[in-house]
Amino acid sequence: MLARILLNVRFNAKGKILLLFDIISALETLRIIVDLTTCYKLMNNFIDSDSTKLLVASTSIHTTGNSRKLTKNHIPNISDANMFHNPAINFWDELPDSVVSATSICSFKRRLVSFMENVGS
Repeated sequence: MLARILLNVRFNAKGKILLLFDIISALETLRIIVDLTTCYKLMNNFIDSDSTKLLVASTSIHTTGNSRKLTKNHIPNISDANMFHNPAINFWDELPDSVVSATSICSFKRRLVSFMENVGS
């Protein structure tokens, strides 16, 4: 009887831990979507801001992925390294042209989610 109770406690604890990992994974995915949508808005002037201070278009002719790749800026201090645009550049550069060339924010989000679902499966 005690062994069954302990087995159930372990199983429940594992189940709770797996649920926590699922929640964290979902939050990370949402963060990526929000950051990439912000990049899209900045690059297409949907946000009234000087995006050249945050996002710099790549001048490299040897690019794979999309035709609107970004270059990472030098980060002068560690506190700026976690600003949205630095980690988002890695994800942005991996997106296909079909996603980054969307003509509207809604279209971008739809294509982005579809791409992420296809890559994840």
